[in-house]
Amino acid sequence: MRKLGVLPRGGGGKAATIVTPRWGRVIRCSTTLCPVIDYPVLWLALEDFVPVVFSAFGLWALTVTSRRLDGRGGMYVAIAFGLIATAGITKPIYKSILALSGGDVDVVWLSDVLFWGLAPGFVLLAAGLRRARVVDSGRSPEGGRWAPPAAAALVAAAAILGVQGSEAWFFVLLSGATVGNVLAVGELVVWSRARNEPRAATLFLGSLLVVFVLAGAAAALEQTIANQWIEQLVSTAGQGMFMVAAFRLAASAAGITGARWRQLLATR
Repeated sequence: MRKLGVLPRGGGGKAATIVTPRWGRVIRCSTTLCPVIDYPVLWLALEDFVPVVFSAFGLWALTVTSRRLDGRGGMYVAIAFGLIATAGITKPIYKSILALSGGDVDVVWLSDVLFWGLAPGFVLLAAGLRRARVVDSGRSPEGGRWAPPAAAALVAAAAILGVQGSEAWFFVLLSGATVGNVLAVGELVVWSRARNEPRAATLFLGSLLVVFVLAGAAAALEQTIANQWIEQLVSTAGQGMFMVAAFRLAASAAGITGARWRQLLATR
């Protein structure tokens, strides 16, 4: 039985080297995470698929709504949906492969690919949601043309840094993903309030708060099994809030009120 811990990368720009006490195996860390094998992690890895699924359902609801309101904005949100969902699924796949192989198969690129999709995805998501929100308010769509060049520039800058051997590529993508996520959630909160959906606005804010809390916890807490379970369950709750809020906002934008929901359910 083995475990998968996550430790920060070694300082000085060099990957940390860890010797597992039970097997004496030397493990070279991937770019951002270090796998430490010593406990059963398959269920931990499998549970990590749940928040990805919740996020995907929420993004799907927003995609459908945005495409109905504005062609360009809907296209941005649809592309963002594809990028974010695809990138998000790589992390639990990576963990599952590592767990099932007992730590013998470490597909490094899977552990590094996450932010290559999140950074451009959240930039496009923020721009697309803004256009959809503006159209939903009865105004003409505005702006958003900056998003594709900005997303491409982020990826290009990170790629250049990566080719040069600099680990700054990760911080470029992390910064882009963080800013894009904050802007996207801001648009969703404003849109929800305009739609008289205060619960959705609160849930969107809660999901963003969870992201920042987990980022701080990962840096401050020792990554024991118990802590990792807590972090993953909190992440699942956060993405669950995002999904529920997205469906509430999408239903409101489609004119489906609480009374209409009850009517639809009663006819089934």
